[in-house]
Amino acid sequence: MVGPTLTLVSTGNISQAGFTFITNKAVEKKTGMTTTEYVSTILEENNKKTKKNKKIHEDLIILVQTHIEKTRKKLFLQDKSKILN
Repeated sequence: MVGPTLTLVSTGNISQAGFTFITNKAVEKKTGMTTTEYVSTILEENNKKTKKNKKIHEDLIILVQTHIEKTRKKLFLQDKSKILN
């Protein structure tokens, strides 16, 4: 209820305030949460996904770097054995 009141006071536009009120009520009816709670929940979920994706990305980089180092060592040893033979 605060949102539509602020909209009306700040813009003086009663139709915009009414639209805000109706939208807020629709969100509350569908989700059981206020618009602010609903948006906060969505942002929190996205934040968790972003952190998880970042962790996966970091793990993948470490894995690839480890395999590159192992491959370089193997290639170096092969070259070294060819030189000795």
